[in-house]
Formats: sequence, structure tokens, C-alpha cells
Amino acid sequence: MEKGSHEFVIENYSQRRGMSVGECIESAHFMVGGHKWVIIFYPQGKSEIAHKEGYTSVFLCLKSIIRSPLQISLEFSILDQSCRGNHLVFPFRHPYLESPLLRISFRGSLSGFRKFIKWSSLESSDYVKDDCLKISCTVEIFTARIQNLSLTNVSSDFSRISERKERASVFFKVKGESISALKSKLAASSPAFQSLFSDTPPQEEIVIPDMEPRAFKVFLLRPTLNRQI
Repeated sequence: MEKGSHEFVIENYSQRRGMSVGECIESAHFMVGGHKWVIIFYPQGKSEIAHKEGYTSVFLCLKSIIRSPLQISLEFSILDQSCRGNHLVFPFRHPYLESPLLRISFRGSLSGFRKFIKWSSLESSDYVKDDCLKISCTVEIFTARIQNLSLTNVSSDFSRISERKERASVFFKVKGESISALKSKLAASSPAFQSLFSDTPPQEEIVIPDMEPRAFKVFLLRPTLNRQI
């Protein structure tokens, strides 16, 4: 496991607040685990939805080419500049994962918060001092890798839990693709799915945001993948 942190100092913060929705500021490159990363901050939010609700957005972006997927954990902090140590800490966790580990597959991958912190919480606070905001990002890279993961493997292994639509008891919508599975198998494999199903009306399709269909199938297969790690 390799661990590293980077402090992103955003000067002239009041001027940055005048940026448009989707406009971002990038930190300098920093290295963790032999890979190059940057922090990307959106003062007005990355999307209209985040902006309308008053949120900033922040992401970690991989800038290096990788030969195999990485497993990382990620934490952002807004640093308290009053010297009292009351930092705001935001551990990143995908809403459908039990584990805090994230899978990074390619250069340009973004991991972070579309709704990070409301700008109203920053202004006139100890987190902006001398018109400066400081965001820290801590990345841990785990040495285990997901090996032998190809489209063929995914299709073959996924057939073990995927069912024909007439037999399926749960349907997911991922980037327009409908993915069916047996609810009982998923619930038995994961407390996260148990909770998700208990909050979802029967027969309602569950929309999975911010994931590719193939990546979601890999996630559903994680008990199989864990034996390969």
C-alpha cells in the first residue's frame, strides 16, 4: 500500500466564485504510487443540478496511463485556517459499495463529489482566510490488482447471477442499458443491496448513476473478483 497527500491552495477565492458552472481549477500535479494525479475544483459546481443547490464540486483525476486497474481509497479535507484543527473531512465512498475502495481503470478517471460543500458554508468561515481556500486530498493505493478481467470473463461470470427478464426479480438501468438479476442472490451477497431493495418499491427499475454498464456488471461480480485479488 502506498499513501500520499496533496494540499491544493486556491488563492483569490472570491474571484473564483464568479466562474461559470462547469468551469474548474486544477491543482499542480502530484505523485502517489508512481502515478500522476491532480485535484479538480469547481467553485460553481460541475453540473447545473449541483449549482442550483448551491454546491461546489471536487474530484481527483488520474493523469497517468496505467496498464491494469488500481484500487484506491480517497479522502478530501477542507482545512481550518484558524489553527484550531477543525478540518472538514470527506471520505469518498461510492453509494453502492460496501468497501471504501475505488477502482480506477484509465487515465482521466474522476472520483469525488459532485455535491461537495455549499459555498454558503465557506464564506465568512474559518475555511476561507485572506481570500484563500485550502483543500487537502489523501490517496491510498493498494498493491492488489484485479487481474484477468476481460469482456469475455465479465460476460461469462455475469451469467451466473444475471437472469432472463421473465425470471429476474430486479432491474437496473445503467447508462440506458437494462441489467437484470435475481434480487435474492444479490441481497444474500451484500447488506448494501439488502438496504437498497428495502427502500425500492417492487418492480421499480433502479437507476445507477455515474457508472458504465460493464463496470456495474463487474461490481455485481465482486465476490468472484475478490477471490482473484
